[in-house]
Amino acid sequence: MNGVPVAMLEQALPVARFEFELRQLEALRLPHYAGSMLRGAFGHALRRAACVTREPECKPCALYRSCVFPAVFDTPAPERSPASQAVNPYVIEGPALGGHDVAPGETWRFGFVLAGRMLRQMPLVVHAWQRACESGFRQAGSRAELVAVRLQGGDGSRCVYDPAVGRLEPFEASRMAAPVQDRAACLRFVTPLRLQENGRILNEREIDARRILMTLARRTQNLLDCHGERELKLPLKELAAAAGGIEAEVRMRRHQWSRYSNRQRQEMDLTGLVGEVILRGDLAPFHEFLALGELLHLGKNATFGLGRYHLTTEIA
Repeated sequence: MNGVPVAMLEQALPVARFEFELRQLEALRLPHYAGSMLRGAFGHALRRAACVTREPECKPCALYRSCVFPAVFDTPAPERSPASQAVNPYVIEGPALGGHDVAPGETWRFGFVLAGRMLRQMPLVVHAWQRACESGFRQAGSRAELVAVRLQGGDGSRCVYDPAVGRLEPFEASRMAAPVQDRAACLRFVTPLRLQENGRILNEREIDARRILMTLARRTQNLLDCHGERELKLPLKELAAAAGGIEAEVRMRRHQWSRYSNRQRQEMDLTGLVGEVILRGDLAPFHEFLALGELLHLGKNATFGLGRYHLTTEIA
């Protein structure tokens, strides 16, 4: 089968990746994986910036389906596609795994990906990140300042926001050029992959090509239903049949990680898999989904950066 045309998918679901550069004003201890910390700080700041009713909970609020905060941070299930799963339009890509200290005056960076209609809210997103910096990330005494926001793309990096100017420059979505041969591709997972099936996280022996490719396709469809600029239905049945002919060589290992959830007041096990998955077969129908997944990640907890992979044709 033929894949979904790139232009059609890019028009329906534009995606942009940004790099935020911060300078610490006070010392900060970055945890082993900072994506969860960043997500919490962003959520609190975005809610303060967007909420006008100050209701304690979002769902009972009369503005629930029109407010920017839930639309971006905790997306409601789409009314027009009730069978679609609610999925958030952003991904936070923290610094590389491994905790370290950031001293006052030092700079550090993280990635932020935004998709679909929510790209129009990027000025508010930048404002929220500025407020998060001013409030501090882990506790009182960890304040920072936003130095720059850069758009990342196939042509390199371009500054689109300078706090000294105070205005977000116009930008275009990142190109979805997939470095995939028709018959082979390698996904190198640099943050833990947590593929879930029937409420259970799959282990390395249960990972196969069909699960990976169809999870990418379904995630794309859910994003289209929740945040697409226009309606687009993917041929999921035909894609599933095509995925059945792809073979996967799985070179992955368990990466144990947990974090404390302030909202749930308990330790959360976020153990997943890192390493490589090599796909072989007719990958032509999946080129765009593999490229999009490199931006939007794969599997559970993608919003704070898990399931990130680099796509390459260099196969050892």
